[in-house]
Amino acid sequence: MKVVYDQKGPVEALGVAAVPSGGFVVAGHLAVGPNDASWVARLDGAANMLWTQQVVQDNELIPFGVSLAKDGTIFLPGRHRIKKGLDDTTNPSLTTLSLDGSDAKTVVQQDPQFAGAFLQRAANLGNAHVLSVGGVVQGKTYDVLLARAEISTGAIDTFQMGGATYDLGLDIAARDDGGVIVLAKTDSQGAGKADGWLLWLDKSVKKTKELTFGGSGDDYPESLVTDGAGNPVVGGQMSVGGAVDVAAWSVDGKVAWTHPYTDVPAHVLLRLPLGGYATAGTSSKGTLVVGVLGSQGQELARISSPPALGRFDAAGLAPAGNGAFFVIGTTAPAGANSLRRLTVYRVCPVQ
Repeated sequence: MKVVYDQKGPVEALGVAAVPSGGFVVAGHLAVGPNDASWVARLDGAANMLWTQQVVQDNELIPFGVSLAKDGTIFLPGRHRIKKGLDDTTNPSLTTLSLDGSDAKTVVQQDPQFAGAFLQRAANLGNAHVLSVGGVVQGKTYDVLLARAEISTGAIDTFQMGGATYDLGLDIAARDDGGVIVLAKTDSQGAGKADGWLLWLDKSVKKTKELTFGGSGDDYPESLVTDGAGNPVVGGQMSVGGAVDVAAWSVDGKVAWTHPYTDVPAHVLLRLPLGGYATAGTSSKGTLVVGVLGSQGQELARISSPPALGRFDAAGLAPAGNGAFFVIGTTAPAGANSLRRLTVYRVCPVQ
């Protein structure tokens, strides 16, 4: 594992999307005067910077993720915050750009019922729409918020799912049939306190199946990909037949396999083009820990970064060709957030 890109910011990377032709797009935010602006960049297959772009609004605009439509349109789901004296109002936002970084447009869902809401991950539906997932304030708690945007016009429809207590959308993955799987965290149902919640939605955003997972305590699911058959694989820190950091389910909703939790959650996941999975997480000491798993969760490699660069927080993973992959995130020396920078590691498990 070696650093192939390290650029001073101050920027914070929050989401990554692989580009099919090679390389990736990374999105996050950076300080612009008194406010935060959306920041997005594209790097090629050798982690060379191709372009960077800032999307600046009158107030704060923060993307929490990034997704690519099939036509190459970049989608940045996030939050728009308007500052009025001591009062802040936040609303969910969706920014689009072309793959060359041009033609940036932002749509904000300004309906008062969505005050305090945000979007943090997005996936392509099979009908010229992108579906984003996040959270919306419901009384004194949250519901899962789904926002469906038409790619050509940016028009947004919204949907809510949840129960009487805390429910929050975390991640989303597209299926080949045009539907999606949503990963959420729920206090409204399940076995314990905070549990994981998987929802299968068709292309019209109707729920076709769901399941919850977790133990008697709090579970912390964080990331979602699908296997080759379109079934969910979830990373985090969870209880699924024991303490695990990755768990997979089969088409009938039964647990297919798990990988035992050691000391680092699987903050981000990638299904590798040649088979198996890559995981990345941050240890309690701020060290990046990367795992390589086989197709049934067997551990093939576990690699730690040198701690000299500072604390590393992974934003995502992307293929790097020939069995290698990139780990993209933010590095910051202890107590020095103003020195945050974009860092990219290249990991080649098979030398």
